[in-house]
Amino acid sequence: VVVSFHSLEDRLVKLYLADRANRHRGSRHLPVQDQAPAGYTDVGKMVTASDTEVAANPRARSAKLRSATRSDAAPRAEDFGIFKLPNLPWIDARSVATQTSHTGAP
Repeated sequence: VVVSFHSLEDRLVKLYLADRANRHRGSRHLPVQDQAPAGYTDVGKMVTASDTEVAANPRARSAKLRSATRSDAAPRAEDFGIFKLPNLPWIDARSVATQTSHTGAP
């Protein structure tokens, strides 16, 4: 279960779950490629706050909840390429996983 509060956060969660659930099928005009086993199943639809909840708590209007069920497939290696982010010189797979501060560039 993931709760996101900003559109960019939600986009990253959506891309990650779609990739791990093998939702990206590719082009219908190209042959089917071999895919890794799906890491998540039962990817649910996004849930947002109701009008009543937003009236009681205005900050809830931007919250989006997404859920998925982990499958028995082995976890895949990290692949930050699915997010289509620019290649920044101070960010790589090793530093992102180990970085503890949120100050920007090391």
